[in-house]
Amino acid sequence: MALPSHLAIMPLNWRLHSVAWAGILFVSSLVGGGMTSGSAIAQAGDRTWVDTTEGTDVAPYAKICASRTGTDATIIFPDTARVVVDGAPIEPGDQIAVFTSEDRCAGYVTWSGSSVALAVWADDPMTEEVEGMRAGEKMRFRIRTKASRVKGGDDNRRFAIALSDAKPYLTSTETFVPNGIYVVRELKFGRLEHAEAGD
Repeated sequence: MALPSHLAIMPLNWRLHSVAWAGILFVSSLVGGGMTSGSAIAQAGDRTWVDTTEGTDVAPYAKICASRTGTDATIIFPDTARVVVDGAPIEPGDQIAVFTSEDRCAGYVTWSGSSVALAVWADDPMTEEVEGMRAGEKMRFRIRTKASRVKGGDDNRRFAIALSDAKPYLTSTETFVPNGIYVVRELKFGRLEHAEAGD
């Protein structure tokens, strides 16, 4: 697997510490260039989201989400994950975000149609401002489609999630655990009843 071009031009004095899982490469730290954070390379292109929805009050998640607060959790969307809005699969370019109970965006990822990982950032204890999730806080999922529809997250009636508990190190509840690893089986937005395993 070839690394993205932005990694291919790293200075030689940088050290890349990473771990691979299910075809996704995670960066646990990047030392030498000033960045030391845990985030998925799959998110590297997310910051290039172009807002084509002038006149809406929905900011692209890249402009409003917390990032690099020091601690995060990782939500993995394998290519087998079923992510739907009103019963229809989401499309490449749609964005999935996690919000706190105080309506702060704690992280997002752009769906590519294959495996992606979403870094959900914790609050930075070194600042007075609350930037991200607190331990034990319920994660609220939202989706922003290219058509600017935003679904879910306002309360737990508008989205449903089924998380894998196949491995003992996976977190299978939708509450935030610093350094936790979550694997999504299904995430439904809009008209829904329950996210059933195996649907």
